[in-house]
Amino acid sequence: MVAGGVALDLLTKQAALARLLPHDPVAVAPSINLTLGFNAGVAFGLAPAESPMGTALLLLVQSGLVAMLAWFLARAPHMEGRVAFGLLIAGALGNMLDRVPDGLVTDFIDLYWRNWRWPAFNVADILICLGVALLILSPRAQAMSDSKRSAS
Repeated sequence: MVAGGVALDLLTKQAALARLLPHDPVAVAPSINLTLGFNAGVAFGLAPAESPMGTALLLLVQSGLVAMLAWFLARAPHMEGRVAFGLLIAGALGNMLDRVPDGLVTDFIDLYWRNWRWPAFNVADILICLGVALLILSPRAQAMSDSKRSAS
């Protein structure tokens, strides 16, 4: 699942790079555009890495987080936890691999309503959000965290 998620993310980013122009929206549905953009930071442009050293530090921190998620994945007792951690790892790796060449992550999904816009995002971001939602909403994932708390 991780490899498939990473592949889907990277393929959609390559398609966006090949077919879209920066800041030139292409309408695909009401309130949804494809708009090529680039993000030097983490979620929605927060904490931008504005130098090669900043990018290296960000990649190092992200690598540590992926290692931690892999540790949780290996110990997840239920399918819901394995799927959730797999989605989180796939999304994180997709964005990390995209960031390596130039310090930027490719974003292209643009949601809006009238004058309100959500920050542009990509498939990796969707995978991360789905993984977090599954961890929060899954009774088995909640039971897993409760049992770990009571064991300590």
